[in-house]
Amino acid sequence: MKFIVLAMHRSGTSALMGLLNTVGVYCGESEDLLEPRPCNEKGFFERRDVMELNDRILEAAGGRWDRLSQLSFKNISEKQWAGFRDEAKTILEELSKHEHWGIKDARIALLMDFWRPLLGEDVIVLSIVRNPAQVARSLQKRDEFSTAYGLALWEYYNRQALVGMAGLRVVPLQYEKLLEDPNAFLLSLNKRLVALDEPGLELEDSAAKDAFIERDLFHCRADESEFISNASGRARELYEALLSEDAYGWTRVPPVSQTSLDILIAADDAR
Repeated sequence: MKFIVLAMHRSGTSALMGLLNTVGVYCGESEDLLEPRPCNEKGFFERRDVMELNDRILEAAGGRWDRLSQLSFKNISEKQWAGFRDEAKTILEELSKHEHWGIKDARIALLMDFWRPLLGEDVIVLSIVRNPAQVARSLQKRDEFSTAYGLALWEYYNRQALVGMAGLRVVPLQYEKLLEDPNAFLLSLNKRLVALDEPGLELEDSAAKDAFIERDLFHCRADESEFISNASGRARELYEALLSEDAYGWTRVPPVSQTSLDILIAADDAR
């Protein structure tokens, strides 16, 4: 099986990929991955070459992961696209030597038009959702972003992710459930994989999975009332639809709210 994690930054993607790694999902050798940092003490389980490639694509399009208002992929020449595709194919060819593998980088939510044809329509999307107020707090702590800016980024990324995964096989997941009971979380994930006609992952023989998730590392706490009091109505509707899983059946993903767009544009203009 091959997996791609599609989610906003600080949504639990590292915890998810790290947990999957303990049960046999390959993401790279240690030297291929980003080093652990104070904001991710157990590691990112994210390939450096994937992140750097995505950064260069976004830069060529006139933006970066947190500067989105001026992104225009029309700025990228076909020669540049060809070079980017060659790099991505080399990475995916190496990963495909393994029975189960996955990649994660939140930037991919912005770049599914590029990655999807390379990954193939049989890829399984793991869509993990975290309380947006917690995401915003985590971004505030790491990057000194305002709550409003963090929530605007959250909305933009999640809408882009939904557009990018439309028509693919998707497993919706929640970060809070992963923290609450990792073993139950993996069992539920396996049931969903079986429902997709996949064999599931081998869970019984991995002692590492029992020690990987430490609740003490869950630093940026916030309840839903904090999100409700700070978010636009459109963002609240999106979060509710993700939790209920209705969003994964949308035939058309509504565009980013004007409130969030205005916040993103103002922040980019101020830089």
